[in-house]
Formats: sequence, C-alpha cells, structure tokens
Amino acid sequence: MKQSIKVRDAISRMSPYQPPLENRNPEAFLLMDFNESPLPPPPGVIKKISEFLNSHFHIYPIYGDFLEKLGNYSSVPAENLLLTNGSDQAIDIIMRSLLENGEEAAMVQPGFQMYNQTAGTLGCKLNGPQFPADFHFPHQELKESVNTKTRLIVLINPNNPTGTSVSLEQIEDLLQSFPDIPVLVDEAYYEFTGETCVSLLSSYPNLIVIRIFFQSACFT
Repeated sequence: MKQSIKVRDAISRMSPYQPPLENRNPEAFLLMDFNESPLPPPPGVIKKISEFLNSHFHIYPIYGDFLEKLGNYSSVPAENLLLTNGSDQAIDIIMRSLLENGEEAAMVQPGFQMYNQTAGTLGCKLNGPQFPADFHFPHQELKESVNTKTRLIVLINPNNPTGTSVSLEQIEDLLQSFPDIPVLVDEAYYEFTGETCVSLLSSYPNLIVIRIFFQSACFT
C-alpha cells in the first residue's frame, strides 16, 4: 500500500531559498551583498589551514586552547562560549531552544533572512516594525511589538542590510524592560564597527551575543 510522507505544514508553506550563485563567473564580479571579499584570507591563515588538512583533519578537534584564546579576544569566559558552524547554526540552535510552534520573536524588518527562514521552519512568526524611510532604529516601536507570545527579541547590530546601529543604551533598555525574554544581539560586523554589548553579559542573564569569523577573516 502506497503511503505519502507527511511533512510539517510550516515546512510545506515555505518557498525554497535560491541564492544567485549558479552559472556565474566568480572572476567577473563579487556578490557584495553576500559579503564576498575582494581579498583572500591572509597567507598565514591559509598556511595554518593547509597544515591542519595535512595532519589531523581525520580526527575530532580539541577546542580547549582555542576557546581560551577566543575568550581572551572577546573578553568572555571560555565556558560561556559556544562554537558553531557559522552564525546560521547559532541562530538555528538559539531559536529552536527558545521558540515553540505558534510563538513569536520580535525583530525590526528587513533583517538577516536566516531569522525569517528559521522562524518559518519552526512554525513561528517574526513580529516587529519596519525600518522607517531614514533607516533609524525604531526602538519604541520594537518595544511595543513585544506581546505575550514573544519568546525572543533579535537585534542585528549593525543591521544587515540597512547598516543601522543600535546604541548600548537602547540594548540595555530592552534588557531591563523585558528581563524574562532573551535578547539576541547579532554582532556579525563587530570587527568593522568596534561596537559591542559584551560588557553587559555579566549583568544581564537574558543577553545572548553572536559573532562570526566570516566577515572579517575573509572566510566564505
């Protein structure tokens, strides 16, 4: 007897993600909106990767020393760090951990589309205001969009794609206003701006910060 495989409705309703990567000549142009760098990684980085591929590539890596160095770089204790395969996986882990079907996350739109995509797979909704014509951060409007279904507040700082910044005071106000709701601050472009809310981590247990190597280290 033939049976059809049942896929969750939230997945069936989604449209396929189609990045403009096929049939293009990478030597002809770069996708700047995909953060493709005009420069390759530094020679020292390529050398280290080559050495790793030729030695211990088949063995599970040991993260301890790296986490300690990363903790020193980011001013965060190593035990508070989680390494993921890019920010996409970090976003997926965080949203799956916090959101149930039918619940909401608050985020100003437009923003990094991985948040919309992950919310869609979970059967959740991204609820929040649109950026105004001058692209200033609509702080009060975002606060007003938080409701009884909100389980996560997302701040992309600076925002992708508008470049809008969120001030430390605005971040702290959200943390104080909603102490029972996690506030995720995506600092993918930290190395370009030098602006961070990491100093607030010790004071606010509802704060989560994401960073990534891809942007500043020329990793695609």
